[in-house]
Amino acid sequence: AENDPVIYSSDFHWEYTPDTMGVRFDEMYTSEKRLSGRAYFEEEEGVFVLPHIPAWGGDVILSTRLIENIRRHIEKALLRGYAEYVFFPDMGHSHLFIPQTHWDDRYAGTPTKELSAMYTKLFDDPELLVLYHTAEQLELLDEEGGLLDDRHLRWRFFTRNVVGDNAFLSRLDLLHDPEHQANTARAMPGHRYQGVGFNISANKQGCFPYVYDGVKHWFDISLSDPIPDPSAGELLL
Repeated sequence: AENDPVIYSSDFHWEYTPDTMGVRFDEMYTSEKRLSGRAYFEEEEGVFVLPHIPAWGGDVILSTRLIENIRRHIEKALLRGYAEYVFFPDMGHSHLFIPQTHWDDRYAGTPTKELSAMYTKLFDDPELLVLYHTAEQLELLDEEGGLLDDRHLRWRFFTRNVVGDNAFLSRLDLLHDPEHQANTARAMPGHRYQGVGFNISANKQGCFPYVYDGVKHWFDISLSDPIPDPSAGELLL
């Protein structure tokens, strides 16, 4: 519904500790707040729909291929300790990699008004790779920019660039960028980097399931980042 509570960017902050991030995840999981512009099931057409910018072509059809592979990404990332929580401060947003020759053949030169149709095809493309920057708001560095002397935090630092497939392989690879202070990788040889991906956030009322430690959880998918809170005087960009 139009008046459903949504997640705002001000619901989170930087420099979480592992403990405070865990507390905040539990609060948000049981909250009524969910991602704005989240995917929903269109019963008449029998498809999942992602609301998108009208000037870019409107709604995107969310393929069941991508939904299933996101579930696998989440479950394996949690199992391996590449992520601990499915929301913006940890594993909450994505970027896309497409083989450059594949991009050139299928997607390059797409007009702005057809971008939604492009994303519909891209999300059902088995050659798509999804990059997650995990530990997004976890405090990993000291005031001088050096790594904190903590084994767990260092593991999170070196495993924070997670790349998953869209071909039902349940494969996760790791990237590393030694030139970036926060180890935020944005390049993969032979691939086109697409900065605009999707967001995921777990919630008790979420649409899609994942299982961790034998317990079923739920999450939502959206093309919208957490938005500013207009009632708090935050600017909508």
